[in-house]
Amino acid sequence: MSETTYCKYHQHIPSRWYCEQCGIDFCNSCVNDQLYSDPPQCALCHEVLSDMGDESNIPPFWHKIHLFFRIPLTLPSILVIIVLLCLGYIFSLIPIVGWLMLLIVIPAIFFKYAYLMLQNIASGELKAPALNILFENNDYDIIFKQIFILIFLFSPMSKIIEFNFILGLAWYFLILFLIPATVMVLSIGQNFFQAINPLALITLIMQIGFSYLGLYLLITIISGGPTIIMEMVIGLSDMQLSDLSEHPYLFVFYAVLQMYFTLVIFSIMGYVLLKYHHRLGYTISAPIVELFGEQKSIAKIHPLLKDIEVLAKENKIEEALHRLQSRLPENKNDIVLRLRFHKILLNYRKFESMLLHAPSLIQLLLNSNDKAQAVDVYRDCINVDKEFSPADVNLFFPLAEIMFQVGQYRLIVTLLNGFHKLFPDYQQTPDVYFILARALSDGLDNDTTSLSVLDFILKKYPDTVIKPQLITYRDTVQKLASLAIK
Repeated sequence: MSETTYCKYHQHIPSRWYCEQCGIDFCNSCVNDQLYSDPPQCALCHEVLSDMGDESNIPPFWHKIHLFFRIPLTLPSILVIIVLLCLGYIFSLIPIVGWLMLLIVIPAIFFKYAYLMLQNIASGELKAPALNILFENNDYDIIFKQIFILIFLFSPMSKIIEFNFILGLAWYFLILFLIPATVMVLSIGQNFFQAINPLALITLIMQIGFSYLGLYLLITIISGGPTIIMEMVIGLSDMQLSDLSEHPYLFVFYAVLQMYFTLVIFSIMGYVLLKYHHRLGYTISAPIVELFGEQKSIAKIHPLLKDIEVLAKENKIEEALHRLQSRLPENKNDIVLRLRFHKILLNYRKFESMLLHAPSLIQLLLNSNDKAQAVDVYRDCINVDKEFSPADVNLFFPLAEIMFQVGQYRLIVTLLNGFHKLFPDYQQTPDVYFILARALSDGLDNDTTSLSVLDFILKKYPDTVIKPQLITYRDTVQKLASLAIK
């Protein structure tokens, strides 16, 4: 029986795509479906990927057995069983016609509901259909089609037994093995001829694979449930199964058991169709990932980075960088893309390219809602090259402001060291150095150096508009320095 396959790169996430060339399973987070034609291509070899559908997101039916026994115990199913029992009692009081109704109408209504449950679950609704759907949907021909299918399959058996008993017995077990397949094929297309077409039945069984054998064995075990339970009851009361008609309560109990276990079996078949719906060629609208919430998820990956991450994990860094760099001109304001490019350059020691890319990235980040990341990029550059400095003078003041807000005082000192010499004609130098003075005093408790900076500003730029603020702050720092000396 097939187990769930998982993505090679996210091993807790079920796979959705498969590359036959590379032999790799991918989840949706690894497939760049926005770059290539449908279906998507492999990030490594560019071959078209095989779509495995949502099968891997749906747990195998043997993991959900508790669900199949629970669904028929919900209110809609219980109401159907109660209503049918009441109708059965009423029909039993009417001679001849009532008994015909009991033998024909009650089973027809029940099996119609069973098929509706199967179809409900196969469509992704993991619950019993409401009672009113029996009255809204008057299409009962599926029941008679199933009856004719059984007649068609079993009718040759007597002739085969006459010819060869062993062959007849083999035919009997073959029919039992095929019955679940006929039910599922009929529920998909509601076509009588398809449901008796050996090719259609074999195709369904082969598409489901060894799981079909597990399904058949489970159905065989569950179908014996009512008899086993009744034998326990009969054993205690010293009665035979044939005597149930003389004991109405036991007869009702047996009827309830039969209906309950039948609904369990139809629930399982519906789930198997849901599990393998993609293989079997039909689509469902239910959100599979949300439906099976126990499946783990990962953070959403940028559409233009999916194949890049695959290449990086395969250590194909040059190709990853080449692809990513080719996407930057058309996406120069895409912060996620630019940051990933920066990190790959940093992590794989492509320092020269990183330092060339950093200034424009810092500018982009300073204009964004997450300015603090500009500080991180600057720190990365300083760690690589102590002499790194943004070429654009207009980056210094906003970058220093953000550093002050996030408490990166030492970085401010590094950033603004010798600033007036680098940009002697810059008009906002007093504002820039005022941040430096505050960082030295407020952040680093270096009041002496802070006073030196303040004195330099007042002497070098005596006409600056922030002179009153500088004088006030200088007085405060001077007092703090005097207290520290005492």
